[in-house]
Amino acid sequence: MNKQFGNIYEVEYSIQELIKNDSNCSAHFEYEELSFKRLKLNLVTYNPKHKTHFLLFSLMGEPDKKLELIKEMYIHVYTLKVALAKGDSPYVCYTIEWYCDKTNKRVKSSFYGENIEQVLLKFNYNHDKPLTIYSMQLNPQPNI
Repeated sequence: MNKQFGNIYEVEYSIQELIKNDSNCSAHFEYEELSFKRLKLNLVTYNPKHKTHFLLFSLMGEPDKKLELIKEMYIHVYTLKVALAKGDSPYVCYTIEWYCDKTNKRVKSSFYGENIEQVLLKFNYNHDKPLTIYSMQLNPQPNI
């Protein structure tokens, strides 16, 4: 993976393509300037099937190094995609069955994270009201 990018939009487009090709979701980028000269980048996915968004990953960086930060996000998404394809992810994977009030249906979604708390943060990210979880199952990990 020796991809060269000239600007932020090229990197964002490449990330969007990786996600669209993998899950048919759209990708959205939230840049938030924090105190102490820190920039937080949240990568959020939107699934048109159930009309819901979830947090995929967050990174911290310096506000004047936005291009480097989005490149780091691309590397994370690309590396995770390759690791998952090989069954060699460093993350735990949970399948969450939840109720979608927009479609009035039960939905199953998979989430990766370092631990259950991180998975729940991604699941509950920035929703107007809490989503109802019916079940949450830790999936087998091939690398353990």
